[in-house]
Amino acid sequence: MSDKVSVVVFLLILIETWKEKIYPLVRHKICKMSSLRSYIPIYHEATCINLVEVLLFHRTSCETAGDALVDLVDYCYRKLTYLVNRPNSKLYTDNTDPKELLDLDEAQMLDNQFVDTEFQIAMCSISVLRFLVDHRAALPVTITSRLLETHDIL
Repeated sequence: MSDKVSVVVFLLILIETWKEKIYPLVRHKICKMSSLRSYIPIYHEATCINLVEVLLFHRTSCETAGDALVDLVDYCYRKLTYLVNRPNSKLYTDNTDPKELLDLDEAQMLDNQFVDTEFQIAMCSISVLRFLVDHRAALPVTITSRLLETHDIL
């Protein structure tokens, strides 16, 4: 089980890095593809964090994850700071008017999907942090130290 959780945490960090470094460079080329093909790379991180959320619900998964949890705590902290530092009006898009949606071009639609997905990822990260804090007694001391001293999460 520990290898599986470690792999998913690695994928989380990998796709986060891709979205930060590569996505801005290829955004205009991606948005010209079909909407499904352009949305999959953005949604991949949400799928991975949701899987981690489900896995870490159980204490045994947290116990066997090992050192990958240090990277996961750092990842969740970055997502938490994203939520705190972004104004509420820019956390998600308000798609109430269908006429406005029809007027959006591909790049604007992809940007809206990106913002909405980032919000969903940040919400899942809060849940993952909660599970880590709940199972803190069974985790290595490095995780508790990272939570308390480095990031001041509790």
